[in-house]
Amino acid sequence: MISKEEETSKLMQAFLTDDELALVVRSHIKVEEQLDHVLLLNVEEHKYLDKIKLEFSEKVLLAAALGMDEDLIRPLSVLGNIRNKFAHKTDSELTKSDVNNLYSAFTAQGKEVLQKTIKHNPDRPPQLALKYGDLSVKEKFVLMTIFLHSSLRGIVHDEVERMQAVINEDSGVAGGDE
Repeated sequence: MISKEEETSKLMQAFLTDDELALVVRSHIKVEEQLDHVLLLNVEEHKYLDKIKLEFSEKVLLAAALGMDEDLIRPLSVLGNIRNKFAHKTDSELTKSDVNNLYSAFTAQGKEVLQKTIKHNPDRPPQLALKYGDLSVKEKFVLMTIFLHSSLRGIVHDEVERMQAVINEDSGVAGGDE
């Protein structure tokens, strides 16, 4: 399995080279994949979830109902709105307004993490500015979508670890030892 750091680095490089349509659609797909994993790990019967055919906005609300951090609802919803704009009008442009709306959807804590990520991330591509305000519209969008992807991936990771601990406990294995 690819590490979180490797995946983030690959996503950043891919996203930064995409045109805006590809960037928005690809980033939305990658975030939605993680959201789907969150849902699958929190329902008993996957076959019924697959039959529902939920829209992205409905998946966000269902994930929140199942315990996803509520701080992710607004940014995920705004990301969905941006993706919809591009899906229905292929000559759309990623605007400063789009990025500002996405940024303002984050909580103060989320914004702080975004700011620190730029300055202190050793995997940051060298061409990126060190301050959020100095990033281009595209770079800001990439940063925020990777943050959402990583947040959801962290939820998935934590849930898998929790499930593994339950399995180990039920089988009498303590801490992975036999």
